[in-house]
Amino acid sequence: EFTAERADSARVITVGENFVDTTPFTLVTGGSDTIVALGLHAAAAYRSVVEAVGLHGTAHSDTLSFTTGPLPDPLQRVSVSSTGTGSAGLTLVSVQVGGNAIFALAFDSAGVIRWYRRFEGNERFAGELKQQANGRFTLYRGSSTGVEPVPGHFVEFTSAGDSVRAITVSLPRYLDNHELWSTSGPDGVERFHFF
Repeated sequence: EFTAERADSARVITVGENFVDTTPFTLVTGGSDTIVALGLHAAAAYRSVVEAVGLHGTAHSDTLSFTTGPLPDPLQRVSVSSTGTGSAGLTLVSVQVGGNAIFALAFDSAGVIRWYRRFEGNERFAGELKQQANGRFTLYRGSSTGVEPVPGHFVEFTSAGDSVRAITVSLPRYLDNHELWSTSGPDGVERFHFF
């Protein structure tokens, strides 16, 4: 969180060991705002500054030094291995580990967890996870593997991990763990497509 007077946009510049990254510039509303920095390594030391840009130039905040926490115990044993050279960017997966804990995970090309969101609950299955066109994420939670007529829902959440809403259908219909796409038509109305 930061406060910037007369700024139009801002971003976070983060420096770690062999690592320099920036968030995209975001519009500043009302003089203060929040920027979420994603993709940091667990248990690593970083230094960050906020860079604010406005009509009168560019300004930088004081440096904030911090160390990220370790991964939760259930994720200490989760890994991804692949053959060949991975592409840039992150790969999203959902897993259920440690009893009822469901995780949305993002792995980098080296197989390192760079982001996670934990969900608690009694669902026995975590299904499809994807980033929607609006930038938010959706994750299926329920008991269906695709053939059981049992209730389930998708939860929509932000990159900061905040739940926005649950997406479901009325009985006697049900949702399974297959694809959900959220789109907006020319009229600006959001539509859900289930496959």
